[in-house]
Amino acid sequence: MVFGFGKKKEESGNMKEMVETLASLSDAERKAIMGSRLKGFASMPDGERKNAMKMMLDAATELPQAQYKKLCSARLAVLMGLSSSDQEKLMKTHMVALQELPKQKQMKDMETTKECLIELPRNARETMMQKMAKMGMKM
Repeated sequence: MVFGFGKKKEESGNMKEMVETLASLSDAERKAIMGSRLKGFASMPDGERKNAMKMMLDAATELPQAQYKKLCSARLAVLMGLSSSDQEKLMKTHMVALQELPKQKQMKDMETTKECLIELPRNARETMMQKMAKMGMKM
């Protein structure tokens, strides 16, 4: 697995170092790896997917804002290229995993996602906002 995402906590090594490395890569490398991981997450059983995404979110939200924003932007860009069913599955799991984190981390993710959505091209932004609204997510 790339950077250990999706492994059990005791097997995952230092998740913080992994997300730091991911944030430090070029945009193209970051999107390629994020795409691979999101596709991997989409293929996991629900519980395993939630736990893997929760571990990644927990570590990623510890990053400085600029680094976290790079990960968030890459995640949204990659999501736009996935099938509707994978998008929905991953977005729902993201929200469930996020709700299990402390409020401060939830707020960081929501605010950063909002910033990243604003930066998407208009059509992509509107599409993503519609999908989020359909799932009851508020931005």
